Amino acid sequence: MIIKMNKYKSDLLESKEDLYKILDKGTNEDIKLALIGAVRGIDDFNWLQSIYLKYINHSNFWVAKTAINCLGDLARIHKKINLTELYYSFDKIEDEKLKPTIQDTLEDIMIFVKKDDDNDAD
Repeated sequence: MIIKMNKYKSDLLESKEDLYKILDKGTNEDIKLALIGAVRGIDDFNWLQSIYLKYINHSNFWVAKTAINCLGDLARIHKKINLTELYYSFDKIEDEKLKPTIQDTLEDIMIFVKKDDDNDAD
């Protein structure tokens, strides 16, 4: 059974299982909305960070852009992010059209995350 996301609003997605279903079988639009809904509904920082880091390399520009933006939202909500992994993953993105989004997201993250000597999130 596919969970259909509302095209005009981001539903709160509270289930990892539902997110997996959408990521596996949903349209690019469904995936985009599910990524957004998950950042507000699933309270598992490490798990979400790994999902978003995977989807920043998605073949669809809008899905990848959404995943990048969601990493910024994740950092804002949880006040932490694994900067080492984030920088490494962002450096591997080759799509030049995503570079402004990456820059904006990094700037946002620096506002919300205290930069320690080693801000590698738990």
